[in-house]
Amino acid sequence: MQGGGALSELTDVWACGIIMLKLLLVIYDKKVPNINYADALKHVESMRDEILSDSLECYHLLKSMLSESADHRPLMRRVVRNKWFYA
Repeated sequence: MQGGGALSELTDVWACGIIMLKLLLVIYDKKVPNINYADALKHVESMRDEILSDSLECYHLLKSMLSESADHRPLMRRVVRNKWFYA
């Protein structure tokens, strides 16, 4: 990888997770707040039942993308192969 390397890619994964979360908030007719790092997973957990009613796979993808530890986030090439990323 050129430039920023793996850490940069994992940061991009987290940023994409934030965008997906904001889109889900709109879909589920929730207020779209300014989401900071500390609150991202709280929002996912607060929507857990709604997301799970649609897809367990979506919930796990979003949760992994927003993992506090960059080491636990998937690489972007894995994310873009998931149907929930491009659905």
